[in-house]
Amino acid sequence: MEKCSCYQSRSITSQSTHSLRSLGRMHAGRLRHYAPHVCARYWKVICQRNTNIIWFRKLKSPHVPLGIPIEDGLAILKKIGNPVFSESDKERQYKVSNSACNVAIYETNGFVSSAWYDDPIGRFWNLGRQKKVNLYLSRYDVISNWEARLNNGYIQFYFNDALGLSMAYGLHKDVIRFNKQGI
Repeated sequence: MEKCSCYQSRSITSQSTHSLRSLGRMHAGRLRHYAPHVCARYWKVICQRNTNIIWFRKLKSPHVPLGIPIEDGLAILKKIGNPVFSESDKERQYKVSNSACNVAIYETNGFVSSAWYDDPIGRFWNLGRQKKVNLYLSRYDVISNWEARLNNGYIQFYFNDALGLSMAYGLHKDVIRFNKQGI
């Protein structure tokens, strides 16, 4: 295999490796010669840095059971940050934002009626997003008890009739909200 003058004139170390963009237009037809020699370490660093986002095994967000008293829900939120209260004409919300995830709980008649999760894990990969949805569903009940019923192109709805729970997964914003029916 022939190597170009760009490769021969540089000593290849972890400090001197360069990306494909630095090779320029003259190497566009011969990039296959450089990938094993020059760019392998570059791709290895990229892949190792983001493995937890793609190949995660558990959720980092706290589990907030639905139907518990709001004081217990706030105690769970206080473990990851200080809840910020906001109120609208329909519901009362307590939200915590940190670098790992954003979590909010909604209060109805003194009980936690809904939980909202904005969790970045699995966000950049279709299988990762599906794995995240399955982990959240299994957090509240056995995955076989959930039924995907409606998908309007923006939100995928899952229902668990045995427990009176529903989950709405925002397809474009990658956020999840669980609702308890009858509270």
